[in-house]
Amino acid sequence: MKKILLTVFVLLLAGCAGTTKELEIDILVPSGAPALAQVFLQGEPAKLGDNVSYNVSVVDGVAPLQAAFTSNSHDIIFAPINLGAQIHNLGNLNYRLAAVVTFGNIFLATVTDEEFTLESLEDQQVVLFGENQVPDIVARTVLEGLSVDRRYVPTTADAQVELTFDNSRIVMLAEPSLTVAKRAIPGIKTIDLQEAFYERTGHNFAQAGIFISNDLIDNHPEVVRNYLEAVEKSAIRVNTNPNEAARLGVELGFNFPEAVLEAAIPGSNIGFKTAQESKEDIIFLLNRILAINPALLSNRLPDEDFYHVQK
Repeated sequence: MKKILLTVFVLLLAGCAGTTKELEIDILVPSGAPALAQVFLQGEPAKLGDNVSYNVSVVDGVAPLQAAFTSNSHDIIFAPINLGAQIHNLGNLNYRLAAVVTFGNIFLATVTDEEFTLESLEDQQVVLFGENQVPDIVARTVLEGLSVDRRYVPTTADAQVELTFDNSRIVMLAEPSLTVAKRAIPGIKTIDLQEAFYERTGHNFAQAGIFISNDLIDNHPEVVRNYLEAVEKSAIRVNTNPNEAARLGVELGFNFPEAVLEAAIPGSNIGFKTAQESKEDIIFLLNRILAINPALLSNRLPDEDFYHVQK
């Protein structure tokens, strides 16, 4: 009897040893440039480790991202850096910023026979969208020192309508709306606000990043490392093969035609830098936000626990 019991016990142990629990990762990504940054991971699943799988959900707008942060429903969330900082400052310490994947996609656009430069904006009206939001704060930083009449509309789509109604208006557009406008309106000239922001401040516009749950970071560091490496490879591939990225984006249901996605990629400034590599740029932008609209950050900079340090 003892031998039978021992045999059963050994078999049970062997069965348990051969069973490895699967890790399933839920990822939330907003549409637009952040979704494009990871398009190859979404369309061609990467191996992150043994018995590791992941699901990607692409959503529109900020509300689903806020809900995900609040409910801790996802292991990885792509989001505007200021949103993640605000959530952190409100007391949700369950996520850390691991990397930056988009570096701004806003431009000033108009149709003119004259030279279109920052100096040419003097004493002109400029139509901006999203008053006191981050794109507006970046634009206002660039426009400091110029006598410019700022007029606001709610969204980049509204700004696009303004340009369609009167091609001579100077409007701020974000990709891919800029590409849509270029296909409809001949002769559009642009000012790259990311380049102008860097020339004015010496800092890149760190726009959207990857926030990873503490649980995933602490308990599966190798999986996190593999995932970030895969995102970096995807971002590089998007920039070197925009036609392939656009084709895959359409197959995955991204809300723009393939030709628009392909043409919009160069102006979407997709890339990859770790949070530590981008920290000075992040802090500079957050300080600009604090100076103009501190409510976007709950009135303070996030502490050091906001940043994930790769080990």
